[in-house]
Amino acid sequence: MSINSKSKRDGFIARNNSLCSSPGCTLPRVGTRKWCRRHARSVDKHGGPNGRAITKRELQPFHKSMEEFIERYSHHPGIKRGIKFLDDIMTVPSGSPRLSPKDAELARLVDKGLTGKEALVIVASVFLFSKYSPRILPVGPELTFAFADALLKARPQAVITSYWDGQSQRRAYKTVGTKVRRSLGETIMSGLSGLLYTLSAHFDKIEAEEKQRNLDYREPFTPNNEEGTEKLSS
Repeated sequence: MSINSKSKRDGFIARNNSLCSSPGCTLPRVGTRKWCRRHARSVDKHGGPNGRAITKRELQPFHKSMEEFIERYSHHPGIKRGIKFLDDIMTVPSGSPRLSPKDAELARLVDKGLTGKEALVIVASVFLFSKYSPRILPVGPELTFAFADALLKARPQAVITSYWDGQSQRRAYKTVGTKVRRSLGETIMSGLSGLLYTLSAHFDKIEAEEKQRNLDYREPFTPNNEEGTEKLSS
């Protein structure tokens, strides 16, 4: 056995004898990855070892705020450009003999009536959720996966039906691959990051003004001239 082959084998054995890299996890790594089986599955599904799906209920208040905001500022050049960007990436080139898995999913969304404007509301809602809940959805791979997941679930997904003896046995949603979701999420992040951070700064400003207003309301009432007040009381 050559030295290189031996070192590769030793490295493989060392990795497999090591523990999962997720903090606090005492399970062994799986294969050549640095995660255990459970955390590796989470990385593939949500972008991070501790990632999880973000529910529609969690996004609902942000979705409503962004709907109103984008409608109000629909004339803004950044909003217009963001909508056009999403319309463009969802437009599959005509005459393509065979669609890639990513293009097939985007074509499904367009066929079901998803527009660039609605897509921007969805993406911005996820970004705002991340801003106010960074421990649940930190900026990074988890956020890019969340962009893709929210967008892909905006319209009914393809259903796969299994049969046994000619009878329908099981129906399940078609699973979109890790590479497709990662690629879509990264495309969204690279194309809209400037607009999303501008939106975040705008909401920061609104929040600061509201905080200052509440402080002003709670300011105690004191006389402008305490000396004159004392004379009146005497």
